[in-house]
Amino acid sequence: MRPFTPIVSLTRTQRLLGLGVLVGGLLLTGCSGLEGDESHSLTSSAGGSSHNFGGDCFECHASGSGSEASEYAFTVAGSVYASSGSSTALTGDSGAVVKFYTQPSQSGDLVLELPVDGSGNFYTTQSVSGLSSGLYPTLAYAGRVQSMVSKAAQTGNCASCHATGSTQPPLYAP
Repeated sequence: MRPFTPIVSLTRTQRLLGLGVLVGGLLLTGCSGLEGDESHSLTSSAGGSSHNFGGDCFECHASGSGSEASEYAFTVAGSVYASSGSSTALTGDSGAVVKFYTQPSQSGDLVLELPVDGSGNFYTTQSVSGLSSGLYPTLAYAGRVQSMVSKAAQTGNCASCHATGSTQPPLYAP
């Protein structure tokens, strides 16, 4: 086998300069519109997909987490299981939606509505009015509803309470 012989001979400096221009161009175009753009937001969608079902989204998607994902710091995030005691995600275009109200049992004002994506997760980076004061989440799926009525959620990190081995069971389809 013969060694590769380039058609054009470049000096080491020319090769490094070309590589620098290529990498710099990729960085500039790859990040345009994200950093410092307050209108940029990320929200789950029914036809979309995500990753790490059942995990604590805020481990990476939190402001100041040190992770690259902290650029997309979630304000609300969680996972929905197909049924109680299941380890399977509620997936596909299920039509499941997590809604946040100012009062229990779907009363008061509807503040936020997040579709469950194809991976069983819901999330947003948008600012959520009233979350620190407490909102009442409701999961709507297939004509059925499951509401959190005993206590208002004061954090958007649903896994902080609703995870396997936590104080509350994981979220599952009603």
